Amino acid sequence: MSYLLPHLHTGYSVDQAILSEEDRVVIIRFGHDWDQTCMQMDEILATTADQLKNFAVIYLVDLTEIPDFNTMYELYDPCTVMFFFRNKHIMIDLGTGNNNKINWAMNNKQEFIDIVEVVYRGARKGRGLVVSPKDSAALQLQQVQQEEALPVAPGLARHPQGIRAGLHPPQTQLSVYASHLYSTYHGDDTMKGKGIQKVVLKAEHIAQQGSSWWTRPSHADW
Repeated sequence: MSYLLPHLHTGYSVDQAILSEEDRVVIIRFGHDWDQTCMQMDEILATTADQLKNFAVIYLVDLTEIPDFNTMYELYDPCTVMFFFRNKHIMIDLGTGNNNKINWAMNNKQEFIDIVEVVYRGARKGRGLVVSPKDSAALQLQQVQQEEALPVAPGLARHPQGIRAGLHPPQTQLSVYASHLYSTYHGDDTMKGKGIQKVVLKAEHIAQQGSSWWTRPSHADW
């Protein structure tokens, strides 16, 4: 879907896109058109561009063609989406511990639109940091479950018997346990900023160690 969106081909054109737009949020996807994560994100960007056109404009930048911003914005992920308004980088608290950007592919158009609307309203009020309308750490877990076609209901994470009895494949075990860990620690002040990626890594570690799936790890384990 990247062919439906405008590309910027020089560092100067990126600067001008950010500088020249006075009334709308500038959304820039840094990555590669051929990358699978970017392709998924580009589909969301392309299908929402028309709905967002009154308060946001979207551009794509190839990291290989324009490496000028890689160090400045720490563009080390396959796909990165950043927001700018009147030559100012707008940060957004997504509940992942990284307020600078979205560095995963979203799969829900309305949730992306909601995020852009929050960015726009906050930026118009002069805020440099806005808060996402929904905890995106939870969104990432939800997306993992959807991509694996795992219908993990909230109550499932409370029933270890299904896991121990081998009623679910390993991927389901991991997703259910990640859900269990996230629900256990969500809202715990000591876990703020850890993000779902940390949770999943912890779940993988416990699986590799052969530990009990349902042993609640101490904070020192993180």
